[in-house]
Amino acid sequence: MDARHLETENVILEDEEMILEDEVTQEYELGDVPEDDDDDMEVDDAEADVTAEIVDDARSVFRGHTGPVYAISIHPLDKNIVLSGGGDDVGLIWSMEDNSIKHVLKGHTDSVVAVGFSFDGVLAATGGYDGIVKIWNVQTGALLHTLDGPSQEIEWIKWHSKGNVVLAGSGDGTAWMWLAATGECMHVFAGHEDSVTCGSFSGSGKMIVTGSSDCTVRLWNPKTGECSFVFRGQEFHEGPICNVICHPKQPVMISCSQDGTARLLHIQNKRQLAAFSHAVNEASSGTVAEDDSMAVNSVECAGFCNTLNWCATADLGGELRIWDLASYQCRHICRHEAGVIKLMWHPTEPFVYTCTVDGMIHVWDARNGQLQRSLSGHSEMILDMDLIVRNGFLTELVTASDDETVRIFGLN
Repeated sequence: MDARHLETENVILEDEEMILEDEVTQEYELGDVPEDDDDDMEVDDAEADVTAEIVDDARSVFRGHTGPVYAISIHPLDKNIVLSGGGDDVGLIWSMEDNSIKHVLKGHTDSVVAVGFSFDGVLAATGGYDGIVKIWNVQTGALLHTLDGPSQEIEWIKWHSKGNVVLAGSGDGTAWMWLAATGECMHVFAGHEDSVTCGSFSGSGKMIVTGSSDCTVRLWNPKTGECSFVFRGQEFHEGPICNVICHPKQPVMISCSQDGTARLLHIQNKRQLAAFSHAVNEASSGTVAEDDSMAVNSVECAGFCNTLNWCATADLGGELRIWDLASYQCRHICRHEAGVIKLMWHPTEPFVYTCTVDGMIHVWDARNGQLQRSLSGHSEMILDMDLIVRNGFLTELVTASDDETVRIFGLN
């Protein structure tokens, strides 16, 4: 890796609480798994084709891409405008009203895997596996700036919530921050020893957090570019970091890892508050097996409830777990038939929306852990998801998939 390394002392984190299986309140299954029967007759090809048919619950399907659709973003003001990026090396700005393409954002030489609108919706950013971030004028589709610097692929991009500042992480172990209006590089955040797989501005916008395949989470000062703290060590993650989620109002965050755990971290106090385990037993909790047997428990996503003091985490084994942040205990386990890629909380109600590797969307009631609704339509893995709120009400759910489509589901 072409990364510079900043030496810091190993941090031994205190006051950690590991949540174990016997502290789970309830478990719920999604469907019943049929028992194997050696005497069952094989299903013929014709019957298999009928079984494989997918009911499409989407009210609309966008087919503008000619490759997998890796990322989507909804315009902050005009909820009909969508930005998407795909394996066809382009970004598209299009309208959900009639699925018409407004602008084709060309210039990347590899897959566009990260997209986002600025806080005011004037600018758009696209990030690609070519290691380039591009800034576009949303109204005209004109390319304003090409932001180069990273030597390897862009893993993610995030806009500041109150300014035209864009942050991106790279496979080369660095994160970059640019002033989008001018294209000026403000800081390069160097110190990770492996790919910077995830990152974000804190809820206040005054700190930057990054997670890496090097099993660490770092806190950065966006004004100076200096690393202020590193979460790592014997009592921290022992596997690559998959995701970091910052609370929108409180100075806390959740880190997700392939080691089968998520960690609740206090940004200001630089302390680990709790460890939320997805491991099948205490002995394997927080570790990564050499034969990748723990990969099924890789915690891919997390989110904070908007109305109650709860959070949720989900893994590739298909478990969604609801946690009480007052007691750090698991309230419910909601089981899927396939791995969970992303979760989002309803903006005003205690419901969780999940999307999975088998192309399904599920809606769960976090109060009792019960499945409320399932939506189908995609024929392959869902890669991204976003919710649309109009006049204070959640009206649609938008999903991007490996099947080269974006689907819009109505939520009445």
